[in-house]
Amino acid sequence: MADRRTRQLSPKMLQADLDAFAGLESIDGYSPANSDFELERGRALKTSMQNKETKEVQSKAQYEADRDDKVEEQWRFHDWMRNAKQQIKSQFGENSNELATVGLKKKSEYKAPKRKNPTS
Repeated sequence: MADRRTRQLSPKMLQADLDAFAGLESIDGYSPANSDFELERGRALKTSMQNKETKEVQSKAQYEADRDDKVEEQWRFHDWMRNAKQQIKSQFGENSNELATVGLKKKSEYKAPKRKNPTS
């Protein structure tokens, strides 16, 4: 199996590691030959991992809150602009150049409706 260290562990695999660590903590006399695998090192890594997970959740929540604020401001601006266009229409008229300046069609630019021939 390829070593995919850029992907998160599956929740099942992570839970298995946490369960195994809990079991390891209950073993009396655990004294590994390699000091890199002492219990305190494992506790430090577990704490660091949990802190990073907490930070990720908080960052995600902050990102989503910032995005919601941005979307709200976009809608406020959109509503303001839509109403400003109506103000221009009422102030300068439906055929004014000012209306075209803000991206609306003049009334005279619309095609007149054509009658449909009745079919028998």
